Amino acid sequence: MSCPGTYLYHAHYGMQREAGLYGSIRVSLPDGESEPFWYDYDKSIILADWYHASTYEQAAGLSSIPFVFVGEPQSILIQGKGRFDCNAPGIQAGLCNATNPECTPYALTVIPRKTYRLRIGSLTALSALSFEIEGHNMTVVEVDGHYVEPFVVKNLFIYSGCLFTVPLVEGRVRHYKWEVKYEFKSPDCYKKLAITINGRTPGPSIIAQQGDTIIVELKNSLITENVAVHWHGIRQVGTPWFDGSEGVTQCPILPGDSFVYKFVVDRPGTYLYHAHYGMQREAGLYGSIRVSLPDGESEPFWYDYDRSIILADWYHASTYEQAAGLSSIPFVWVREPQSILIQGKGRFDCNAPGIQAGLCNATNPECTPYALTVIPQKIYRLRIGSLTALSALSFEIEGHNMTVVEADAIFNYYPNHPRRNPPTVPPPGPRWNDTEPRLAQSIAMKSHKGYIHPPPQTSDRVIVMLNTQNLINGNVRWSINNISYNLPHTPYLIALKYNLTHAFDPSPPPDGYNFVNYDIYSVAKNVNATTSTGIYRLKFNTTVDIILQNANIRTPNNSETHPWHLHGHDFWVVGYGKGKFDKTKDPKNYNLVNPIRKNTVAVHPYGWTALRFRADNPGVWAFHCHIESHFFMGMGVVFEEGIEKLGSLPTSIMGCGDTKGFHRP
Repeated sequence: MSCPGTYLYHAHYGMQREAGLYGSIRVSLPDGESEPFWYDYDKSIILADWYHASTYEQAAGLSSIPFVFVGEPQSILIQGKGRFDCNAPGIQAGLCNATNPECTPYALTVIPRKTYRLRIGSLTALSALSFEIEGHNMTVVEVDGHYVEPFVVKNLFIYSGCLFTVPLVEGRVRHYKWEVKYEFKSPDCYKKLAITINGRTPGPSIIAQQGDTIIVELKNSLITENVAVHWHGIRQVGTPWFDGSEGVTQCPILPGDSFVYKFVVDRPGTYLYHAHYGMQREAGLYGSIRVSLPDGESEPFWYDYDRSIILADWYHASTYEQAAGLSSIPFVWVREPQSILIQGKGRFDCNAPGIQAGLCNATNPECTPYALTVIPQKIYRLRIGSLTALSALSFEIEGHNMTVVEADAIFNYYPNHPRRNPPTVPPPGPRWNDTEPRLAQSIAMKSHKGYIHPPPQTSDRVIVMLNTQNLINGNVRWSINNISYNLPHTPYLIALKYNLTHAFDPSPPPDGYNFVNYDIYSVAKNVNATTSTGIYRLKFNTTVDIILQNANIRTPNNSETHPWHLHGHDFWVVGYGKGKFDKTKDPKNYNLVNPIRKNTVAVHPYGWTALRFRADNPGVWAFHCHIESHFFMGMGVVFEEGIEKLGSLPTSIMGCGDTKGFHRP
């Protein structure tokens, strides 16, 4: 045969295929060559349906007058094995024997941590099937004997005659038991209430391998406060209900209650987790996730040791005080943080004027500066993540270059030139406030050769989002196209799945704004700005362009940087620009050859950023500014796609709004 791949053979006379005359063909590459994906073992699985009537009876019915259709099959076979109910009424004695070894269900015995190439083909006579492997996502790498751009599915919809190859790792189940509660901590030497996980902030790191199932049993011991945890960067293919977005995908976890998150980490890389309720992330509820490749595989770069470093900012005011200020009249801004934390450690000046005696102790071991002890000549992989509530940081390791090889769990992020900064403290001034270097760095980053996944060359829908700061009913709010986002009482995922259409505003937000007349350099007037719970409904499996446009805030001559994060997806960053986006000219300059893929991206002051993504992950997904106070003030939207493709929702995510009667522990 001229091409390697997966093929089938079957009868082509009358209806004999239906009677069992079929099988599989596997064609490998010549010795010394290898497929573009790794596997340890190779298995074929043929799906078929099975009728108890003979093909003679069926053929007679199909050609008779009156016409007699074959009807539904009596069984579905996996590799020639199925199970019919021998106790069904009307079964003739002696014809059905449930103990017959010929109908023992097919089982594939696997070795943990090994990768199995599953060649899945359908030779059904009638049925279109939905194939799923419980607890696993499937990455399709071959279709009908041809290698394809890998794509991930939870359910494989497979029609007769179709073939798919899925490399699958039998992962471990990694079980974590967490208790979330308030404790007095001094991460920067100043004593205040922090939210901890098992007594720690940052919380415990989740360390796993690709294909592992993560189970986190979380008990909320905050006494008077709800909680929810988002798994930042995990796409939750097939498990959108465990994304952890309160009001979007789940009801919050009530005080005293426990909740179990269960999901598969289907890709290697660096991820984060953090609170997604109110402003709890800022109080210390966050941590890191490290997912390595399966045994025998390696990243496209070498290292001896692996370390995670989370950067955060730290306020001495409680989240209650800050939330009250943000939602009060007159408005009270959170201002600059008191400290910057590196892996939960910082240093506040305990001699600063106005510090109450006993609250700040510079000798407290909790605020001992973070130090990474290294072995000379060894290479350390530093997974550096930021979960600041407000701050955009400039991170430097004195006397070292830094070569970026991964961002947002994707090995395609490669600046043109790593730089070495002078080993001296730079003078105060423009270096820290000038946004030009940030924009230049963003534009310079392209996909690394060998990890280029070009985006679709055209889009099906374009949504331009104008970020403005508005006064709505006396409150300062952030708005997108004059709409400030509010969470509904009933989470969108549940409301949409069970057709609770009254649970949120059915009117979608606008796809754009007045391009011609809007002046992004002036203070927004926007007297018609309002709040809404409306969402964007995206057609499943279409390509969507999002253009994020920054403008002046309510203070003259002031525009801000906003890091936007998309749940459930990666996107291609196809363009950046200064000034107002020109919908006619600017798309002609998009990078559609080697753009980076990310899940979080910055929009620079008085500038725009263009994103492109596929709406191919059934569920409901938040898209919002990752600055804690901005999201609290309404700077976000929600996308729905393919909700009809989801099965039943777990009742554990319910219990609020219109779902109070649905909840089951």
